[in-house]
Amino acid sequence: FGVLFFQKESTVILTSLTKISPLAFIIFVGVSIFNLWLYAWRWDLIIHAGENTKKLSLGKLLGVKFAAYALAYIIPSAQLAGEPLRLSVLEKSGISRKEAVAGMIVDKVFEAVTLAVFALGALLLLLAATQHGGGQDVVTYVILGCVVLGFILFFYFTIVKDGFFIMLFRLFQLHRIPKIQQYAQKIIDTEKIIERLFTGHPKELFWIIVISIVTYLELLLEYYIMLWSLGIWPTFTQVMAVSTLPLISYLVPTPGGAGALEVAQAAALQLAGMDPLLAIPLIVYIRLRDVVFILIGLGYASTHGLSSFLKSR
Repeated sequence: FGVLFFQKESTVILTSLTKISPLAFIIFVGVSIFNLWLYAWRWDLIIHAGENTKKLSLGKLLGVKFAAYALAYIIPSAQLAGEPLRLSVLEKSGISRKEAVAGMIVDKVFEAVTLAVFALGALLLLLAATQHGGGQDVVTYVILGCVVLGFILFFYFTIVKDGFFIMLFRLFQLHRIPKIQQYAQKIIDTEKIIERLFTGHPKELFWIIVISIVTYLELLLEYYIMLWSLGIWPTFTQVMAVSTLPLISYLVPTPGGAGALEVAQAAALQLAGMDPLLAIPLIVYIRLRDVVFILIGLGYASTHGLSSFLKSR
């Protein structure tokens, strides 16, 4: 952000920071916690689909989500460091490794599909709003379109055919590679568990889809609250752009997407026709919220026997 300091008066930046509202921050954190609860609920539906009794309560799953969030934020792992913790908790609760892995894959698939679809929608809305498009835009849309198509194929091959990963094995002849061949049966077994969720539990699948959509709408609400507190009344297209595109930065293997999130946020604001300097107070909101989440996650881990796992990482 050094470039922004040189391009603009420092007083402009300080003024934007003074607009941060404690009340808006509390509301913002409350909405974010509710959103994380929705993620925990979706995970709950996935791992307990079709079961009469639950091995893990929704409250415990929410606590584990907080702990996993803290771990993924601290460790540079492109937001994947928390997955071993989630897997460990499931196994200790009596859920088999295959079912636990399959559940995490399904959870991540729905998260990725939701982001990919709405990111594509945000870019298309921006294109319609600006009424122009260049070669670079076309390349972006083609890439995102391929991503969305890939996830559609995932669901098709999982529900209708033998399985998506099995299809990849056959297509690229991966079973001929000795090092991969030893994992083939494990992958097939995991795929069968995923298929069982899609084909055998339509009620849970319906609610998982609904929750996935609502989590994204909650993300839009989070950004609307932040921008509203700064005196900005954004359009729906602008909120989609400034909230969705920066999420890609979390794929960068740095703690909490440090650096990448700031750059992506400023770029998204500029793309949406807004002042990129607004990225500074937005990032302050987000980072302070993340500190709250980390403290809750570490607090839960220290009181529920997960601290040793966190220290080992």
